[in-house]
Amino acid sequence: MNDHWLQMSTDELIEKGHHLTTDEITQFTPQASKEQLLGLTVGINERHDAAWKEKTHSLIAATINRPQLETIGTVLTPTQFLSVVDVNGEEHRLLPPLVVGMHHRDFLRVITKATPKQLETLKHEGLTEPLQFQLRLLFKAWIKEIDKQCTGAMALEKEITQLNVTALTKEKLTLIEERLTTIHTALEQTLADIQKALSLAWHTNRLELIEKYGSLKEIGNKTLHLILGDPHPPTGLYLVLTNQLNTIFAKDGVDTLTDDDPALEALSRFSVWYLEDYWKLGLLPSVSDPTNLKTQNYTEAELEAFTEEIKHSLNALGLTTVRDFKARKIYSRPLLEAFFHET
Repeated sequence: MNDHWLQMSTDELIEKGHHLTTDEITQFTPQASKEQLLGLTVGINERHDAAWKEKTHSLIAATINRPQLETIGTVLTPTQFLSVVDVNGEEHRLLPPLVVGMHHRDFLRVITKATPKQLETLKHEGLTEPLQFQLRLLFKAWIKEIDKQCTGAMALEKEITQLNVTALTKEKLTLIEERLTTIHTALEQTLADIQKALSLAWHTNRLELIEKYGSLKEIGNKTLHLILGDPHPPTGLYLVLTNQLNTIFAKDGVDTLTDDDPALEALSRFSVWYLEDYWKLGLLPSVSDPTNLKTQNYTEAELEAFTEEIKHSLNALGLTTVRDFKARKIYSRPLLEAFFHET
């Protein structure tokens, strides 16, 4: 190995470390300073080096003490760490020092990315203090995360219940649905990670840690299923949104529309009353000049013919009943116009 590598700074090793071969890394590592180890570990990670796996393994194998491993652990990516788990899982001396140095956010990504086999290897570290320490840190982080997600869900619920459905645009509805999906997906991922962490906690000797994670899982499940709910069939916040949207069709007394009521009844909820309104929506294709639609007096037979034409146009668009409007998310005049514009 050329001695000039031992003269390089952290930044230089980040930039040029990938040029080192595995043999050179084996020679370099025992002599490297703390700062140089940091630079080299970053310089050969999966973002900088196609041969990152072999070089990472050479780096870890060449360490001569725990402080070196702890230093490497501070910048080791989750992907690098898990590759070490795959190869060196049975060499218990390697993993605890790496875990000590790792930031809890990186250890969270380890939990998220870990395969069942990798998780089994990590379970063997359950009795070690470094892994238990990381689990305690993650517990505190997840408490805050679930509280954040719950707060976001309640804020969204308030916004939904105050929604002016009659003026609802496609952009606004899409934004609400995306926010709901984002919270739901994030909480599902959090619960999946908590379940993995709980499986690790079961292999510790810390009963309070197991109980904490059990309670955390229960809180997360209640938040997911009782507050957020599921989209099909809608429950929780999905049901709140569905009910709020359906208020356009559901009014007190005899004015409430059922799912089986005809499409013409649904159109009346969007102030589509007159022949010129239907024409503007493209439902009267036989009329080329709408000028007379406002002033001309039509016979009963002519009006009936217009009605049949409107029904035929609606049927061609798949709009036969109120149920069809709901299925196509048509709950307002802007949403109605957007639908006709896109079809």
